[in-house]
Amino acid sequence: MGQRPELKVVSGGLREAETGGKGGKDSRRDPRALSAWDWVAFALVVAVLALAPLLAGNFATPSSLGLFPPDSTLAWLQTVGAPLVTALTGLALLIIAAREWRRPVAMGAVPGLAGAMALLGGWAALSLLHSRTLALSLDALAALLAALTAGGLAARLARDRRALFGLLLTVILTATLVAGVGVNEYLGKWREGAPQHRAFATFVNPDFVAGYLLLIAPLTLAAFVTATERTLKLVLLIALALQSAALLLTGSRAGVGIELAALAVWLLVALRAGATRGYGRCIGFGLAVFVLSALLASAPTRSRIIGDGGSKSNVGSASLPANALASVSATTAAQSHSADFRRYTWLGAFRMARANALNGTGIGTFDVAYPRYAQTAYTAHAHNSYLQAAGEMGLP
Repeated sequence: MGQRPELKVVSGGLREAETGGKGGKDSRRDPRALSAWDWVAFALVVAVLALAPLLAGNFATPSSLGLFPPDSTLAWLQTVGAPLVTALTGLALLIIAAREWRRPVAMGAVPGLAGAMALLGGWAALSLLHSRTLALSLDALAALLAALTAGGLAARLARDRRALFGLLLTVILTATLVAGVGVNEYLGKWREGAPQHRAFATFVNPDFVAGYLLLIAPLTLAAFVTATERTLKLVLLIALALQSAALLLTGSRAGVGIELAALAVWLLVALRAGATRGYGRCIGFGLAVFVLSALLASAPTRSRIIGDGGSKSNVGSASLPANALASVSATTAAQSHSADFRRYTWLGAFRMARANALNGTGIGTFDVAYPRYAQTAYTAHAHNSYLQAAGEMGLP
């Protein structure tokens, strides 16, 4: 076996020197290693990544769609979710800023990324000058700045391999919990006779759930493939199955299409980089579990794809209660016009952006500014983040 070394920690390709020197301190400590204060900030960022999708998915409008029912003793957490996440992010930023003021850390970065994030935050702040509802704009601006800040903090803290593992595990396990909430919600509606129900989980909109999960499913697959510890591998496999099922239960057609494209790109990149050597069986098994879970939970998505032909999926509907059958029929009828509704919503959102091309109507004001430009029924969201941002903050 050989003699065990005192300490050799590999972190982001860098090795901390073995402990030594007076008082047990490391006289050659890697300047990029995380300090005690960095680990405090890391704990805060972990809390942000865990709490944001659980408590802040409804933004400023708490509802029964959250993690806790309205009559729960913990329902108040849903109300303070967004402010709590923002406050924790700000505290982590202060700690990192104070620590780096005393001991700056030289790190490489993606060229232009920090500048682009700063410009986005600054331009969003300028849109407040034209805001039609300042309270909504301040709320949305706080959320945007918190997201940009959390991303920047995570990037710096992830220079330590242990911190990177902790951040990845946090987002994967939190997404799995959100997926579990969505699956449980759907099962409740399915028992009530509504098999085409779209899962909201902890978010205010099923499409937001899909957007959140499709970002994390490839990470979960990669973690499952490369994990070596059996218990962790089993946990990640269950996580992948739940995330896949919940994604299909949202009924988001674009979300499902993008997820399939993302997994295909992930596989192509892995093949080109030669990272699949020795992992072929795990990759195939992980993809099989993803596809199987998706098929088992595909009823809401299939009902939206079938559209007018939704009656084909209602085999045995005569056995449903009258109110459940009416709900299924109404859902099918609504989905048949979904594509047209979205197209006209996009046209209206583009009109809104063109009419306010320089600085928009104010970040977060789509809900109140859009009706003036609408070509179809009311909607609170543009169903396209780029168009909504263009309308709220201007084309730049």
